[in-house]
Amino acid sequence: MTSKIHFTAETEGYNKAQVDQYIEKLSAAYETAYGENQTLLEKCRILMEEDRDADVREQTKRNAAVLTKTMMNMEAMAQNIIAEAQVEVVRAKEEARKTRDDAKAEAQQIVSKARRDAEQAQKIWVHAVCQLQELVGAGAAGKAEKTAA
Repeated sequence: MTSKIHFTAETEGYNKAQVDQYIEKLSAAYETAYGENQTLLEKCRILMEEDRDADVREQTKRNAAVLTKTMMNMEAMAQNIIAEAQVEVVRAKEEARKTRDDAKAEAQQIVSKARRDAEQAQKIWVHAVCQLQELVGAGAAGKAEKTAA
C-alpha cells in the first residue's frame, strides 16, 4: 500500500473520486486488520482462561504477546499509511493550485498578446485605408488635370 500513488489531475485539482476511493481503501484495510487483531486477542484470552496447564499457559502468553505486538505494528502501519495519504492529498492540492495559477497566468498572457496583436492589426488596417484613399484621391486628381488640359 505504500507504493507510489497517482491521482489524475483535473481542472480544479486531483480527481476527488480517486482520492476518496483511495482513502476508503485505506480505511477498509485498517478496519479489517484491527478487527482481525481484536478477534485474535479475544481467542488468546479465552485460551488462557481454559488452559490450566503451566506449559500451555506460558505458550498462550507468548502467542498473545506476539499477537499484541503484531496488532501494535499493524496499527502503526495503518497510521503511517493514513499520514502518507494525508501528505499526498496536501501535495496534490498544492500542485493543483500551482497548475491552476500557472494556467491563469498563461491565459492572461495569451489574452494580452491577442489584444496587442489586434491593436497592431487595426493600426495597419487604418494605415492601409489611408494610403488607399490617398492613391484613389491622387488618381482622381490626375484624371481631373488631364481632362482640364
